[in-house]
Amino acid sequence: MYVIQMRTAILASGSGDKTVKIWHLAKKEPETLKRHGEYSWSGSVNSVAFSPDSKKLASASDDKTVKLWDVLTAKEICGFQS
Repeated sequence: MYVIQMRTAILASGSGDKTVKIWHLAKKEPETLKRHGEYSWSGSVNSVAFSPDSKKLASASDDKTVKLWDVLTAKEICGFQS
């Protein structure tokens, strides 16, 4: 399952391979974020959403986690687990 959201010249997608990809459309290669499903066999990313200023990205996964990412550095800011 792919979930895609686009903001000004930035595209994000979540995937069944437990990753989030962020494309800065001026670049050819995406940043791949790989922190979902680390401790579980499941972990498909099923939702992504940008903050209103496009500086942060939230992702939600089947492993019952929500991650908040810095879009410019592609680093995890924090995570939540239910």
